[in-house]
Formats: sequence, C-alpha cells, structure tokens
Amino acid sequence: MMIESYINSIRYVTDIKGRHQEVIIPIKLWKDIVEEIENLKEKQNFLMGIKTACQEVKIKRTEKGSKQTLEEFLNEL
Repeated sequence: MMIESYINSIRYVTDIKGRHQEVIIPIKLWKDIVEEIENLKEKQNFLMGIKTACQEVKIKRTEKGSKQTLEEFLNEL
C-alpha cells in the first residue's frame, strides 16, 4: 500500500472539543509498522555489537603488554 493511501485511511477519535485522542489505522499499516520496528531493532543490535567491538579494540590497544592472537580473538566470538 502506498503511503498516500495509508494517510487517507487513518482516522482520528476526538474529544468533544475536537482534540485528537486516538488514532485508528488499518491492520496492514500496523503490521508494516511492527515489522519495521523489528527490523530497526535488529539493525540497532548489530550496530551496538560493532560499537562494543570497536570499544574493546580501543581498550586492547591501550593496554600495554596485552597481545592476543587472531585465533584467541575468534574463539571469543
């Protein structure tokens, strides 16, 4: 579904003063939103893993006399 048709199918519940209180959206749009959130969570977890790894590398570089072989590093994964 195109974004324009989503926008046209969104409905608002208002109070007696006309202020928006709730939003009603099509189930397809809701499922797409949930799927996108799940995808973003996966990306966030991946990027946080890279960030943590970079921080660990930085710490290892600053530690004196602490050398690790590639095999040891890979075994930690």
